[in-house]
Amino acid sequence: MFVNYTTLIIPTRNRSKLVNNLLTFFDKKNIKFNQFLIIDSSNDKKNYKYSLIKKLNVRIVNSLPSTAGQRNLGLNLLKRDSKYVLFLDDDIIFYKNSFLYMDKVI
Repeated sequence: MFVNYTTLIIPTRNRSKLVNNLLTFFDKKNIKFNQFLIIDSSNDKKNYKYSLIKKLNVRIVNSLPSTAGQRNLGLNLLKRDSKYVLFLDDDIIFYKNSFLYMDKVI
């Protein structure tokens, strides 16, 4: 699946609950990315589900509150073996088979 070669970058600020919803979706669907980065510019880090963060091998990185800065920081941290980059808003909701369809298209 394409996610094996993909870095997922989620820029966020004060929305750990929404990020937790995404983490829960990925866990339930058994979707694991090559690299998973949350670029967070808030003080809301204590509310993350750290059991899911560990299970999905998520890295949380502190940043200044700047959309461009968060994007650039995420790109600077890319693993060399990532073939694709997927940026997600923290409030996105996926359909049940979204990743199967994306894999087919890619």
